[in-house]
Amino acid sequence: AAILEGKTTIKELLKNWVVSYLGNFVGSLFLAVLVFYGATLAGPAAAATAVSKTSLTFLQAFIRGLLCNWLVCMAVYMASGASSLASKMTAIFFPISAFIALGLEHSVANMFLIPLGMLRGAEVTVADFLLKNLLPVTLGNIVGGAVGVAGMYSSVYGKKTTDGQGFLSIPRGGFTPSAASSSSCARHASGNGVVMSGRSKTALFCSAKTGTDFLSAEALEKAQAGNMFEKVKLKKDGSAAWTDIHEYAAAIRSGTINWEDIATDDMDIRVKYAGMFHRKKATPGRFMMRLRIPNGIVNSDQMRYFASVVRPHGPEIGVVDITTRANIQLRGMPFEDSADAVKGLQQRGLTSLMSGLDNLRNMVGSPIAGLDPLELYDTRALTKQIDSWYSGDGLGNPEWANLPRKFNIAISGSRDDFAHTHINDIGLVPVKHSTSGKMGFNVMLGGYFSIKRAAGSIPMNAWIPEEDAFDLCRAILRIFRDMGSRGDRQKTRLMWLIEEMGMDKFRDTVASDM
Repeated sequence: AAILEGKTTIKELLKNWVVSYLGNFVGSLFLAVLVFYGATLAGPAAAATAVSKTSLTFLQAFIRGLLCNWLVCMAVYMASGASSLASKMTAIFFPISAFIALGLEHSVANMFLIPLGMLRGAEVTVADFLLKNLLPVTLGNIVGGAVGVAGMYSSVYGKKTTDGQGFLSIPRGGFTPSAASSSSCARHASGNGVVMSGRSKTALFCSAKTGTDFLSAEALEKAQAGNMFEKVKLKKDGSAAWTDIHEYAAAIRSGTINWEDIATDDMDIRVKYAGMFHRKKATPGRFMMRLRIPNGIVNSDQMRYFASVVRPHGPEIGVVDITTRANIQLRGMPFEDSADAVKGLQQRGLTSLMSGLDNLRNMVGSPIAGLDPLELYDTRALTKQIDSWYSGDGLGNPEWANLPRKFNIAISGSRDDFAHTHINDIGLVPVKHSTSGKMGFNVMLGGYFSIKRAAGSIPMNAWIPEEDAFDLCRAILRIFRDMGSRGDRQKTRLMWLIEEMGMDKFRDTVASDM
């Protein structure tokens, strides 16, 4: 796939194949010797297996090798797109079970099984092992993996290009992947470029849309006449960063480019959609990576991973921030480390995608959710639900990849309002209904502060039951995306839209959208 997409050379591919093949061969022989002298797997089965495998015709061995690696590569492909250990095990279980049940042939497995059988007395010569089995099986494995998985994947998504001559060319004025590639289905990928399955992610995979494609006609017209950031997003969607960072990182690691070759719009603006903030004044070429940590909840494994990401960059710039929105920021990162960092985050159920620029920022809830003796509402589940929906379960959600400006939501858990709902675009304040006693929220809207204005949130004059809170946030975000101003960046926050429409009209619009 990397060859077909122009991401590496045949020379590098062959080098990788030869080294890994020889390493597997030596390791398998060593393991066979250990097993033999350890007197395990004793009995006639090992010898019979070796004889059976070397008794196949060349065509039989080739076809079994082809089918085998087709299944193995599919297992790897699906597992790499999963984010948890349980889902990875589920992904590999069925194709690997089919491979074993069908009696298919894999070269690396046979590097162990046939030599072990020979040590157990099988009437198999070295020539039989190499020519009657290992050669046709290896060729079949190559064809099965290359054609069955890599070839089909690349034929669907096409070759990544910049100027019609391949990904690795560097156009005058800066390196940038093509705008055309940014609208492909590959836009919705995990850290290693694999599209993941699942309800919301499958919809993203099939849509092949960018953030701009989801804009209403009114929003698109505003964007076309809008500020500089709007024009940058129209030229190439911010969602392009979700795969661009992997391509840039690979190109920098290979020595094809350095960070200074990356187009300024990508370096300083678009990659913020992947949570990458270039600190060009203090540490040129280094980035701060902002994550998404809904309700500020992390575990020890995740914290150790944060430390491992920044540790190589030294105590001065390689640091971890804990932000006022109970979020995490990783500092000192060079661009070439970003792709692996994103992959590591997603493997731990976290992401940096859609955490910067014109996006919904980190979901804030009660910092003592589940512990507060005066708690009215446990904010953890709802903050996680909204975050997962908005971010596409951490893989990126193009439906929300082109907001007019950043957006903040806070959900309080008690009367103490530890979440500070008054400075968020949406603030949900827990309160029971005065007559029914049902738990729900009073809604506060429009709070924010900037260098030119500090606006406290104002009442929407609405109470909603807790089960409708998600739909309310989704409706308000959609209205903000489609109707919000895209002109002066100092006047594009939600409060300005509310003031333009009036609260009564805004509330009626939200109600009709829900």
